[in-house]
Amino acid sequence: MPAPSFADVLDDALAQARVQAQRNAAWSAAGARGTAGPFLYARPLSAGAAWTRSYPRAAAPPPPPPPPRIPARGLSVAEEQALARLVALGAALTQSFTPDDLKREYRRLALRHHPDRQGDVAPLSLARASAIFAEVTEAYRCLRQVVEPRH
Repeated sequence: MPAPSFADVLDDALAQARVQAQRNAAWSAAGARGTAGPFLYARPLSAGAAWTRSYPRAAAPPPPPPPPRIPARGLSVAEEQALARLVALGAALTQSFTPDDLKREYRRLALRHHPDRQGDVAPLSLARASAIFAEVTEAYRCLRQVVEPRH
């Protein structure tokens, strides 16, 4: 008996796929989607169809609590001046900043103005960068006491 040709093998495979698709459609139409069946994990032949599953999806975890905000007492005059100085130097902070916001903006400004990161520039530029870095650090220390009080 001669071996089947490629066309014969392809025709048999397509016929089996059609039968499988009809069985899947019949099983889905019967409404037994949540129970186990012989074709539970069979993928439909239509494009973009999703796999079926017999188990429910896990519930989404609750959202994390919002980060702590600055106390309701507001900012003192010195703290407002420190916040204004950070904003003037390029920090994106508002009156209701979080500890993470403050830390992120301090690190960004400190990296930008640190004297060791200025490369080969004029000594006056290094002195200016040192002065700005000191201002940023002092403002951060002042505002850090607002959001991270010592016990």
